[in-house]
Amino acid sequence: MDRSHNRSRDRSRDRSRDRSRDRSRERRRGIPDYRPRRVPSTERAAPATSRVLGVFGLSSFTREVDLDSLFSKYGPLDNIQIIYDKQLNKSRRFGFVTFRAVQDAQRAKEELNGHELNERRMRVDYSLTARPHSPTPGMYMGDRDRRRRSPPPGRRIRSRSRSR
Repeated sequence: MDRSHNRSRDRSRDRSRDRSRDRSRERRRGIPDYRPRRVPSTERAAPATSRVLGVFGLSSFTREVDLDSLFSKYGPLDNIQIIYDKQLNKSRRFGFVTFRAVQDAQRAKEELNGHELNERRMRVDYSLTARPHSPTPGMYMGDRDRRRRSPPPGRRIRSRSRSR
């Protein structure tokens, strides 16, 4: 078998490997990474103590009044918020309870984690964020100019490399 043929095959294999994205190389070159940032697993496993508790695994029938009656036993509350899907107007089955004092939040977390409410066992933990996220419009608001440049519906664009 011809040695030059083997070398060209080896080179093509190397090139195909180069096509896969090496994100560390991109970061060194200064190419921005647009992937969403994830919270490190160590922070999720043991979030910092705070006045805000995240309540997860709620029933879709649970309302703010239910959480108020349950959590207010442990101290005065500043805010209770169950998160809803705006389009479906349904509970996303988690919420946040904000206490006035950190000590009250600690006690509530210890005693209510694993508690059953509306036939669902809920998980109570400290919130990872200090404040609510900024609201979003609920739809893609990308580059409006780019959308105008797209061809009208039904019109086919041909490649310039074609002879026809």
